[in-house]
Amino acid sequence: MSRLVRLLVIGLVAAVGFVVPAIAVAAPAPPQITTASLPSVIQGTKYPTTTLKVTGGTWPYRWSVVAGALPYGLKLSAGGQLSGATGYPYGTPIPITVQVKDAKGVTAVRDYQLVVTPFTVITPSLKNARKGAFYSATVKTNGGCINGKRLQWGVYNGTLPAGLKMSTNGVISGIPKAAGASTFVAYAECPVFNNGAAGKTFTLTVN
Repeated sequence: MSRLVRLLVIGLVAAVGFVVPAIAVAAPAPPQITTASLPSVIQGTKYPTTTLKVTGGTWPYRWSVVAGALPYGLKLSAGGQLSGATGYPYGTPIPITVQVKDAKGVTAVRDYQLVVTPFTVITPSLKNARKGAFYSATVKTNGGCINGKRLQWGVYNGTLPAGLKMSTNGVISGIPKAAGASTFVAYAECPVFNNGAAGKTFTLTVN
């Protein structure tokens, strides 16, 4: 289009009062938290890192816990990532309310139940021992303590075969002195108050 034609078009538009219609821009939908539930975690283990999800609203988002409290050792970042390791409380669902706020200050909340499962002894059984021969076996759990603390092991409700002992690390070792079967409870507990404990009954046979 030549310069002359463009000037004529502009003049025509001005003469007839033509108005360019405004284009309506829809406001974004309000934010909505879409994460349906939170993973459970075994006491004393690393939490399966979870990033909460949101739809709608205007980026960036900021996350926080606005009611209840996360178990000790867990944290929710401003970016919506839940991570850490926890020792307590455990056994019963922990109610929390999470909030997300978008760039325009619009918020959404959602309630969750977070479960910390007590650790348990997972060693299925103990191998047989032989009289007069060195023996060693380790009893294990699927979780434990946090903050660098170690489980402390002991024997309750029974005794080990003569010549064997259990270390505080859960290792049963020694040289059995006599044949027979001994039944006892191998018991592990955290040295920190209310950090949990677990036990299991074993029968150790010396041939």
